[in-house]
Amino acid sequence: HGRAHSVAYFGSHYMHFFYALDAAPPHALLAHSAEWCLPHSASDARCEAVQFVTGLELAPDGRTVLLAYGVNDCESKLAVLPLERVRRMLTPNATGPSGSTGHF
Repeated sequence: HGRAHSVAYFGSHYMHFFYALDAAPPHALLAHSAEWCLPHSASDARCEAVQFVTGLELAPDGRTVLLAYGVNDCESKLAVLPLERVRRMLTPNATGPSGSTGHF
């Protein structure tokens, strides 16, 4: 009998996170998100087991984030997220760099 796997063959799955860096050197970490994944094409409740973001760009409208990503080493896809959603996912670091405005 076949068995459905909720994760990759060896029991792992890919996760991502966002982070914000200070624009000035040494580019200290200002904020980070919790882990997240891109939804499976058949169900928003599941994640693709093998997924990897290959590109990130702020769209020309300045309000949308474009994420290019690969799925199962077979497909290329594009996710579109509102920038405000990405900002809400970020948690400021407890200790910011000295002199940093802390804005992200």
